[in-house]
Amino acid sequence: MENGTAKYADFHVEKDGTVRLFSLATGDEHGPHTIWDVDWSKTYGYVFHMSGNGRFEMIASGVYWAADGVQVKEVPSNYIDAEARERNPVKRIEVPTEFEGLDLLEWLENNAIQDDTVYCSVCDDHLPSESLCEHCWWCEDACDYSTPTERLTPCKDEYCRCTKQVGKL
Repeated sequence: MENGTAKYADFHVEKDGTVRLFSLATGDEHGPHTIWDVDWSKTYGYVFHMSGNGRFEMIASGVYWAADGVQVKEVPSNYIDAEARERNPVKRIEVPTEFEGLDLLEWLENNAIQDDTVYCSVCDDHLPSESLCEHCWWCEDACDYSTPTERLTPCKDEYCRCTKQVGKL
């Protein structure tokens, strides 16, 4: 595989007990790691994108999986919410059955959308940047996404939604 194979993954255990993939590190024994951010969208399922690469120490502060031979430093859970800390103790797990049979990156490439995500607080969903809801949009003038929680100042482009949506959302 061009980006190597899965070496380490962080998982989050949701309130309903569902285990969701949250991030992934891939690589091989000789080269640097590629880090992938993984979000769960209620509308689209898993959405992932490459977020960096280089040599990283694998540090676990919650539920994680690591390939055989991968050294992992375990540190106390860093969740702010006590309930989340209780659900997500520092614990090594086997790959959840949902992902069995394929390398985790290969599973994502076959079953998820590869794109950045934008969070909409109105929809309470992480959406692929190419499939936004009516509450979020890309502003060329600001070179950023305008979302309900991070509304951009109206830009100078008279045709942009930033200008037309003032006071409407």
